[in-house]
Amino acid sequence: MFGMLLRVYGVACLVASCATEPSSPSYTLPLQTPLAAWSCPRAGTVVEWEDSRGKHGTNHFEGADTDNPEVCKWKNKAGVERRSWFLARDVEQEWLPDERTRFQEAMRALLNGQAQVVSFIDRRDNQQVTHSWRIVGEESYAMSGAPVRAVRISVNTTTSSNGRSSGFTRWYDPERHLWLKTHDERSGVERRVVAIDDP
Repeated sequence: MFGMLLRVYGVACLVASCATEPSSPSYTLPLQTPLAAWSCPRAGTVVEWEDSRGKHGTNHFEGADTDNPEVCKWKNKAGVERRSWFLARDVEQEWLPDERTRFQEAMRALLNGQAQVVSFIDRRDNQQVTHSWRIVGEESYAMSGAPVRAVRISVNTTTSSNGRSSGFTRWYDPERHLWLKTHDERSGVERRVVAIDDP
């Protein structure tokens, strides 16, 4: 949904618990309400978004794919149809051996509340890149209408050859199963949902 399409390769590391970050008044850990099992946003859900560069648009969700409930169907403002796993990876991207299984296991564990940390290893330009996703807490997310509960997830990537790392933060709505906001720590660019029209 937010252009964060991962290629996942190798072994996914699932950790049942991890050290918590220092306490903050903006979010709490552990989560006050357990995460529900993942499902695609309901058909008919319409999301309006904008980013810090002045771009904006809408996404229209059409429910889950008939062949796999973890593949979500949606259309952008231009009416282009998309399908993606957990709204995080485009199904049209080429899969490597066992890639889909590793990716599914990791994202399912994170978004179903079975793990607080998951890690992926992928290959980019013959380099190994490690992605680590970590639930750091929950907070109130403000948008048009009533605020919603959001799970805050820290994402970091590290390239093995040079140790270069980058990170961003994502906010996830566990009730609607939507990614609400992405903040790139390096560039400062943000993309956020400003309104949701539920069916």
